[in-house]
Amino acid sequence: MDDAAISARTGFGRELACARRAAGYPSAYRFYHGQGGRRSFPFTYDHYLRFERGSVLPKPAWMALLLALLGAEREAARSLARIYLGALLGGEATRRVILDLAADPPVAL
Repeated sequence: MDDAAISARTGFGRELACARRAAGYPSAYRFYHGQGGRRSFPFTYDHYLRFERGSVLPKPAWMALLLALLGAEREAARSLARIYLGALLGGEATRRVILDLAADPPVAL
């Protein structure tokens, strides 16, 4: 795995932890278990910790759940989603295109 991919995952983990703290959960433990633990999440607490550490990324289907349970406001959710997409897709050129697209408001047809 290249350094850019590792850096992108680490950046996502930092942003996820910041979003968690902004939502009023001082620790990963309080967030995970305060939201119902394994009854609410399709992954274990240890797996959630790997997200925050940046060692793995959540599956795309899990991102909506994480954002909803964090109660992330629109801008915070968009920021976390942009960072996630960049880390998920990898490659600087791909990341740049996706982040540029995600930064612009949608065009009304």
